[in-house]
Amino acid sequence: MKGIVIEKSKDKLIVLTDDGDFIEIDKLSEKVEIGNEIVIVKEKNNIKKTLKRFALTAATFCMIILGYVSYCSLATQGYVSIDINASNNQSASVEMAYNSFGKIIKLQGLNKDGNSLIEKMDKVKFKSADAIINKFIEVSEKDEIISQEKENTIVITITAFNKKIDDESIDSSVEHYIKDNKINAKVMIVTGNKIDYKKSKQSDVQIDKFILMNKAMEKNSAYKFDDLNKMSIEEITSIINEQEKNY
Repeated sequence: MKGIVIEKSKDKLIVLTDDGDFIEIDKLSEKVEIGNEIVIVKEKNNIKKTLKRFALTAATFCMIILGYVSYCSLATQGYVSIDINASNNQSASVEMAYNSFGKIIKLQGLNKDGNSLIEKMDKVKFKSADAIINKFIEVSEKDEIISQEKENTIVITITAFNKKIDDESIDSSVEHYIKDNKINAKVMIVTGNKIDYKKSKQSDVQIDKFILMNKAMEKNSAYKFDDLNKMSIEEITSIINEQEKNY
């Protein structure tokens, strides 16, 4: 009988036989290396012991994999926030936490209208960010948060901690949804990082506005944080756009 050496210790070899069995045998020679094909005498009394060893190893490996998958599924890797600033002066904001697979694991409202709209949405856990954003836009329109007469602004802010979510895919999906459903709105994608997120929480300013305020101050140092904080997102965006035109 022949077999392939797949593991070796000081005085033993683990061999995969041509019958598909794992067996443990005494080391034949110091020259035998992993991957070598050798001729063996099948020792039945060793088969059960070897299979048991591999079964335990496989069970341990499965537990590690399941633990890792569980961690990846539940650990927050970043946030996506949506802020709908309607032309009728209404605003609805929500924040979503995503996991390593880019799926949403938590959704919370950031203001009264945001909380109200969440209650009208179906279960969202472990769905993609763009699917939830589009659903949020849908219920916002039904609740007349979004105006059909004038243009609305939808700001999507992505703050990645350890794993970046696909912002281009989100942007494309939302743009298509708005176009297909004839929603009068413009979409703005804002990106930040863990430091931005923490500072926005410390300042008690929504993350999208916080990032835009800092961008406006970078463009023109004459603008101060407290002054910009009193402005709307549309006003801050106008300042940024105006400054970019002048460059």
